[in-house]
Amino acid sequence: MKFYINFLILILFFPYFSKSQAELDKVWEVNCKVKNLSYLNLINYSIDNKKIRLLIDGQPPKLLLKNPAIIDIDFNGNLLKNISTVMSKTAKPYFVSDLNNEHHYFTKYDGKINILVTDEDGDSLSFVPFDLPSNYYATSNPIYYNESIIQYVSDFETLDGYLYYFDKFFNKKFEIKLEKPKSELYLYPYPRLKIDSANFDLFTLFYGPTLYLDGSVDHLVLVKYDTLGKIKWETDIQLPNNKRIFYQDYKIEADNIFILYYVKEDKDKYFSILKLNNNGEIITNIPLYDDLTNHFWLRTKFISNDRIAYWGYNVSADPLEVSINFLKILNINGDILNKYEWQSFHTIIGLFETHLSNLIILTSRIDTLSVMEIKLSTVSVHDYNYFADNTQISIHPNPASDFITIQLRNKGLQPFAADRVQIFDMLGLEVISTPSASQPPTGEGNLRIDVSHLPTGVYFVQIIGSNGACSIVKKFVKM
Repeated sequence: MKFYINFLILILFFPYFSKSQAELDKVWEVNCKVKNLSYLNLINYSIDNKKIRLLIDGQPPKLLLKNPAIIDIDFNGNLLKNISTVMSKTAKPYFVSDLNNEHHYFTKYDGKINILVTDEDGDSLSFVPFDLPSNYYATSNPIYYNESIIQYVSDFETLDGYLYYFDKFFNKKFEIKLEKPKSELYLYPYPRLKIDSANFDLFTLFYGPTLYLDGSVDHLVLVKYDTLGKIKWETDIQLPNNKRIFYQDYKIEADNIFILYYVKEDKDKYFSILKLNNNGEIITNIPLYDDLTNHFWLRTKFISNDRIAYWGYNVSADPLEVSINFLKILNINGDILNKYEWQSFHTIIGLFETHLSNLIILTSRIDTLSVMEIKLSTVSVHDYNYFADNTQISIHPNPASDFITIQLRNKGLQPFAADRVQIFDMLGLEVISTPSASQPPTGEGNLRIDVSHLPTGVYFVQIIGSNGACSIVKKFVKM
């Protein structure tokens, strides 16, 4: 009886479930079940002139393993291929190549590399371990660059690091021994690899010295190598007040390196963009303050040279336990470009940008996969705020030497309404925190703050609204 009641509720309230904070401008959407696999994850993707290929892993029935699946979709949203491979061994896929009507997978398990070959229907033909010495482990996620698969391999006895280069059919071409970082901290030998396409330098991002049970770390070391494996420079990164970091992604540009991470402080969670120059020196640390307290599976990544996506979900209080997905697209300065929130039985498992600068979003629930392409608007919301759309925020004077006045009004000309105002420097350190009720207003809707003691520089003003919403809303210069 309970099932029928819930089913009736679903029918009656389905329009409510499909509502979103900002409508997703869908180009197409395709839904399918992945045969024999559940608890799906997007591992990799590729785009050629005919199709989008999704490389998925999932769990076969009654087995605590990971096996691969391939989903091919054309640019009109038509499903071209949906195959999976079920075997009694874990084969977490990272890359796949087609050869002679066969699929060749570069897979790893427990630090060892295996090459899996299947027929076109996904039936296993061979599963061959790559010959690594017993004390050698493939500890990074491999990357694809210039027709090569690049894999970091660590000698667990000496902690020496190597780069193994494979061709696109996973035959080893050569290896390079890397100079050891000079950091005195013990670093977990599980680096994140990036290649600077401008000059072919390799970057490795290590973390340590402690890896906490929740996945956070308290230290990062970024190392830049030349093409022969010699260190050009390395830099230690530790946040002020020993804040613990949940590393997410990083990106290399000609003049700058950007690192994405999020921080949990007591009950607060927020993302940050750490910007370094090409010598590894920290330039800015921009916190993207948002109310993420009740959100889960928080993720963020670079989706293009100048755009960042971060997303997650929370569980609705609805008895049907519908998930509330949220997705935000930002530019490299932290300004919000797009903002979406929608309710669904599916949760986001991955996303990436297409060659048309649209966004592919994958959502899943158990063994069901939904893939959609959406258009992104090109309008930038500079100094975005999470208050009502009719709210106006200004700071004057700007630049300032002694005091700043924050004016927060709506069209009804109601007084200043905020729980707290915070000011942060360029490294993300809080320098002022002001409960609004403790400061006498200079007039209806105004708040005056003494900044005379602050050093000269650029600062971010964070306003936390009475409804719990918040954002970095403005910047000002202290003279």
